This record gives sequence, C-alpha cells and structure tokens, in this order.
Amino acid sequence: METWEVKRLHFIPVIMTLWVLSGMLICFLVALREGHVSAYVPFISEAGGKLPESGIFGIFLAFGAMLGIITIIIQYFVIFKYNSRYSKKINILNKIALFVGSVSFFGMIIVGAYSMYGILNAHLIGARIVFYGALIYGFLQMLISFFLWPRVYRIPIFQIRFLICILALIFQIGMIIMFPRGISQWNSSHPPSEKVPGDDGFALILASSACEWLMVILFLCFLLTFAKDFKMISLKISILSNDQNNRNSETTRLIS
Repeated sequence: METWEVKRLHFIPVIMTLWVLSGMLICFLVALREGHVSAYVPFISEAGGKLPESGIFGIFLAFGAMLGIITIIIQYFVIFKYNSRYSKKINILNKIALFVGSVSFFGMIIVGAYSMYGILNAHLIGARIVFYGALIYGFLQMLISFFLWPRVYRIPIFQIRFLICILALIFQIGMIIMFPRGISQWNSSHPPSEKVPGDDGFALILASSACEWLMVILFLCFLLTFAKDFKMISLKISILSNDQNNRNSETTRLIS
C-alpha cells in the first residue's frame, strides 16, 4: 500500500486568493492599455471581456475555480472530522455547503468561458450562480462555525465570518439596486465600460462596479479564514490494488 501525506494545506486558499486577484488586476491593466475600459473601476467582466484580456481572464478563472473547489472539499472534511458523532444538523449543513460552493465555482468557470461580449445570457447566468452561490455558501459556513463554538471555533472566527457575510450582502444588494438605475440613465455615445465623469448615470454605475469588486474581495477573504483550520490537519492519500481490497474484505468477513 502506497501512502502520501500532504501537509501545508493552508497554502491552498492563500494561493487561490493571490491567483484570482492577480488575474483580475492583470486583465484590468491589459484592458486599460488596449483602451477597452476606462480607469474608473470597470466591472470585472468588462475588464476581461474582449481579446486579448478575455483569454487571460478565462485561464485565471478556470484554475481559480479548481483551487476553490479543492478548498471547499477540504473544508468539508475538516468540518466532518470536527463534528463526527456530534450533530446531524451540522452534517446536513456541511453537505449543503459543499454542494452550493461547488455549484458557485462551476458558475465561475461559465463566467470565464463566456465573456460578456460573447454569449451575454450565458455569462450573466454564470455570474448570478457565482455571486448568489458564494453568498449562500458564506452564510452556511458562518452558521456552522457558530454551531461549533466553543468546542471547535473561538468566537472571533464566527464574528469575522459574520461581518464578511453581512458586508457582502450589503454590497450585493447595492449592486442590484444601483446598476439598473445607472443603466436607465445612460445615454452617452460610448459604452458604460468606458465611462467618465460627466456621463449620465456615471456615479451609480461606478458605485455598482465598486460593489462587485468588494464582493469578490470579501469572498476571497472569507476563504482565507479556512487557512487556520487547514494548518491543523494533513491529507493522507492511500493507493490500494484491487487484490489488496479483496483480501481486506475477505479478512474482515472472516473476523466478523
């Protein structure tokens, strides 16, 4: 039997955060250089909507989604271990959180695959899956950390996660309210991605795009709170041949 032990798992959410933030910043700088956006805080999808930055955007989101799924799977097993033989309610919440988080990161792949200047409906569906799924996942994990207090978590972890979730909810509501109002006022000859002061609806669109950036940053900060949990565990991977599995099963039956 071959066994590998993987340590330093806390680097995974850290690497994911740095990767996604770097990708968004690089796409913004490339789009700004190409004249595709203005310097006034474009939406993240606007900064990665056209070639060549759209290709970079897709690569960063795809790999970031993979790291994100790995992160929430590890977090699932962390909660499963801490909660073993304690609360069925927490086990149910943990399973729901794993499903919602996985769907949210799948939406991230959709966003990267379909730019907003390509198939817009597919892009918008993916964006809604990401933002709504991430928010629900955050609240589920926040509840789990509350139910595991004080046996596993200290109160500051719950407070930090609670604050992040509330702020993300506020920013999401703000974006939902302000963006349609800003677009309804828009009558400039250039697209909103090239907005400048003086355009009708400029302030509302600027505020809504800032809300989007802040939501993403908050969600990444939320995942960073898992790093402390991951420091206390290691992952062991064992590889068994079919013959070994059969022999183990036969031995178990004979003993029983």
